[in-house]
Amino acid sequence: MSLPVKSLSILLLTPDESFQHLLKILLREIGITRVLPNNNFEEAVSAYNQGHPDICIVDTSELSSGECGVAFANSIREKNSQVPIIFLVDSFKDECYEKVKSFDQSSI
Repeated sequence: MSLPVKSLSILLLTPDESFQHLLKILLREIGITRVLPNNNFEEAVSAYNQGHPDICIVDTSELSSGECGVAFANSIREKNSQVPIIFLVDSFKDECYEKVKSFDQSSI
């Protein structure tokens, strides 16, 4: 991917609104202003389909719907999308690690 930083669109999925706010501030600091914040699975899928982000930042913790961020990432990959995904892991649990480890990696 060779897009200028200022033109990047980032989908951000995390149930922690204060952490979401912090990430938006940090992304703005490096020049990224197009951030699509979401805190639940359904909204994130809808935002992804409408916004076609360049990168997804996905929290692996459980969302309010009972789904986890890895399920969202899998739903993107099922659509044959090659969008880069950055996983945020707040705690090291074997179950979560195994889900992320087995995830189809992007080489972009």
